[in-house]
Amino acid sequence: MISFARNVIVSLSLFALANCAASAEFAETAPRPHPVGMQTLQYEDSSRLDWTASKPRPLATTIWYPAQAGVIEKNWDVAIFKAGRNAMGAALSAAPQKLPLILLSHGTGGSAASMAWLAESLAAHGYIVAAVNHHGNTGYEDKTRLEGFVVWWDRPRDISILIDKLLADPVFGNRIDAQRIAVAGFSIGGYTALASVGGRISYTQ
Repeated sequence: MISFARNVIVSLSLFALANCAASAEFAETAPRPHPVGMQTLQYEDSSRLDWTASKPRPLATTIWYPAQAGVIEKNWDVAIFKAGRNAMGAALSAAPQKLPLILLSHGTGGSAASMAWLAESLAAHGYIVAAVNHHGNTGYEDKTRLEGFVVWWDRPRDISILIDKLLADPVFGNRIDAQRIAVAGFSIGGYTALASVGGRISYTQ
């Protein structure tokens, strides 16, 4: 397990963005510093069971990154929603060798795809961006689980494990600058981001 105090440099909590995801528009023709690549990664946390207690906890992750110049970006539609533009499966840009990593945590019942409006912009400007689907509390899965909604303090561990998985990933691991890792979140994902770097909720008045 890596040390968050050492490696997570910035925590960005996006509590006040309640309408941004719904209203954000993706400019199809606007120039970007880098084209954006995207992949989906199916990680698991073997230290925890899923909510059916039958298999390891899934950490389905979408990752955006600066892609090699010249790749063709296409519209990405998720169900009835326009989720942005990317070059799915494109190779990482060759330079620079090391890239900062930002982890994103979606809101209650949301998904990694719902964070694409932020992830694409960051990736276009040279960041590797990874958004996890929090098990039981995400529209990515066929079914939600009550436990996924009420056990919200379990979410930060998803972020911690995901960082470990990404640093060990055969494609992305050696391209991540382990001294420049940040986390951001929307709504309850804002709590997740703060808790990931040591924030604690106080219930006192």
